[in-house]
Amino acid sequence: MYKSLAVDTSNIRILAEKVAGIPPKKFREGGKEHYRVRIYIEGSADELNKLTAVKYQLHPSFRKRERLSVSRERSFETVIWTWGYFPVAATLISKDGTENEIEGYLKF
Repeated sequence: MYKSLAVDTSNIRILAEKVAGIPPKKFREGGKEHYRVRIYIEGSADELNKLTAVKYQLHPSFRKRERLSVSRERSFETVIWTWGYFPVAATLISKDGTENEIEGYLKF
């Protein structure tokens, strides 16, 4: 029986949370406190199992704006230091090579 590899993005969302046990830090004198934040996607196991990778597009202020995650076991996470909230996009890369983009707002 043929099983569709198409990803239903309607129930996949981008989430973020502070990493427990990591205190905030300042990267320069007088700078803002930065928090260690985990960004990941949430969706049904069936939908996430269709993916091979997720490519995140971060705020333009990041030197390395594009982050690629191939870790299905960790919900395709990427971990960053940040001091604020911002919009984030994610390109969902399916096992058949198709790409779908979703957007979210990073808040933690």
